[in-house]
Amino acid sequence: SRMVNPSRITNRLIQKFRVREIAMSQMQNPCSGAYNSVVLEEESKYLVYLIAASTEQNVVPIGGHYRFTFDKKDINSFTKERLSNSCLTLEKPSNAVGLAVSHLVTDGPLETHVFLGMLYGTLAIVTESGTFLTANGQIELVDDLSVE
Repeated sequence: SRMVNPSRITNRLIQKFRVREIAMSQMQNPCSGAYNSVVLEEESKYLVYLIAASTEQNVVPIGGHYRFTFDKKDINSFTKERLSNSCLTLEKPSNAVGLAVSHLVTDGPLETHVFLGMLYGTLAIVTESGTFLTANGQIELVDDLSVE
């Protein structure tokens, strides 16, 4: 057998790994024993999403997700946001096309709804401002309830 050639790990990758580690250590009262993580980079910050996961088929963790925002110049400076009010899970029947949920934390859907749609299929989100659908990594407003 042949050894894999070593690769150089850049400082940028090391920073992304560190912010993920910090975020994982800062969760309080996790809703799940397993979390998926997403580390995104913007000009001056890193965004770390911790998405509650399930090992059970057809069980979808709707709540229990977090978003951490780190300052690139000082990764010890960060904010933490819990993106739901509860640890809600839904069972998705095997013949279901999608799921529908209400969202009360913000007036509209969050990035986590897009991630859930990508992981589990179409998700309808009912908020104070309207009904939205997530599909293929996109959010679409399908019923505008906002008052003009």
